Amino acid sequence: MIINRQKNIGMKNLLYSLTALSCLISCEVIETHGYIFAAPEPCHVESILAFANIDNGSTLGYNNVPENVEAELVISIFTFDSILGWTGDESEFYFNFASAGTYCKESIPEVEQYIHNFAKGRYGDIEPISCEATTRIACYYFPYRLEGVTAFTITANQPFNGVEAGKDISGCFAIKEFTPKLVFSYDDYSVYSSEPDKNVTITEWLALKPLATPCMHLCLHDDIQPMVDGIVFTVTMTLTDGKMLTSTTRAINVID
Repeated sequence: MIINRQKNIGMKNLLYSLTALSCLISCEVIETHGYIFAAPEPCHVESILAFANIDNGSTLGYNNVPENVEAELVISIFTFDSILGWTGDESEFYFNFASAGTYCKESIPEVEQYIHNFAKGRYGDIEPISCEATTRIACYYFPYRLEGVTAFTITANQPFNGVEAGKDISGCFAIKEFTPKLVFSYDDYSVYSSEPDKNVTITEWLALKPLATPCMHLCLHDDIQPMVDGIVFTVTMTLTDGKMLTSTTRAINVID
């Protein structure tokens, strides 16, 4: 089914790396219970980056899946201010991605208070570790963005599912996963928590008036089976500050 497959790196490795990095360099850490910490990390959205890959697992982050698992087209989108220590190699990005936003002095108090309460509720029953024991710190790392998303489009360099090249095909996709899983509204800072195994349409997401998500993974709706060769996707995101940011994926080949 797949002629050319870009290297697909497990997102769990990314999250573990980011969590460890965050606990070491975070400037704003809120103690919630004993050795349990919340670490909100805000940053502005100055750039976006999109990768298109073929995922052979039902859940991103798992490798060595059976051969009979159906392949899935996934577009991963990252938002950030600037990238530290990345040379431009896609496979390297997942391990070395770190936003300069860890040093951002701006914040949204309502969002950070929710993160504080969320971490306290999640970890509040954990007993503190005695000073005589090996020191351990449970760090609830939560990156978030300071700008919201007002418009979002995806186009392709060739006809896709009956839509001509250059026209918006975002209706063909749904959001499979948010990272982190909480989505805040820029309108009133209400919170949407994504449910496991429930995809969210682009229209539903925009209706939330969302703050930009640090990372999200898009998949095709179940009834769409593309047959494409050398397809390139362009993602465009318009922000509440008026910026229009664009990223174009590398070409991938998918055939029936």
